[in-house]
Amino acid sequence: MAPPLPHAGGDEILWQGRPDTAPTLHPRPPSSVIFFDLLLVLYAGGTFVAAIPFDPGALWLKALLLVLFALMLLVGLDRVGGYALRRGLVRRYTRYFLTRRQAIIYVDLPLLPARIETHDLVATMPLTLDRHGPGSVWFARRHHALLSDDALIRTEIGSTPYGFDRIHDADRVYRMMSEILRDGAG
Repeated sequence: MAPPLPHAGGDEILWQGRPDTAPTLHPRPPSSVIFFDLLLVLYAGGTFVAAIPFDPGALWLKALLLVLFALMLLVGLDRVGGYALRRGLVRRYTRYFLTRRQAIIYVDLPLLPARIETHDLVATMPLTLDRHGPGSVWFARRHHALLSDDALIRTEIGSTPYGFDRIHDADRVYRMMSEILRDGAG
């Protein structure tokens, strides 16, 4: 069933598609790998500490240390590869739509409210075609920032391209979007 689309009256859908849902391992920044290695060292150290004979009254401390270090290991594994499984799951519930005025991304994850993102097609849109694997058409950037306790103080740590990710007919969609932008979007 097609979702209700938030576009202006009478605007027809030129293309609709779904992304490829296979998990992918994009290269991660070295900080993630270093973080994972540190967690492995902490887990090994925690196991060693838990093996040291405590007096019987400190059994709760051994159990607490093992649980703490196991949680750290799980966080490290998630940082290194869990994101790939999560992204595949999100793509499974994602649909893409293209009209003459908008690029629409519709995400309907179970147990969460549906999310509809609309991007107006304007001449200044940074349109890029990525042909790796199933291709992608990028038309926006997502900025990543570290927030301090004060939400007004932000440190930007980078941005990633955003748009129709891992679609099989990326060349055709890119040509359609280029024509719309060239002919005067909207």
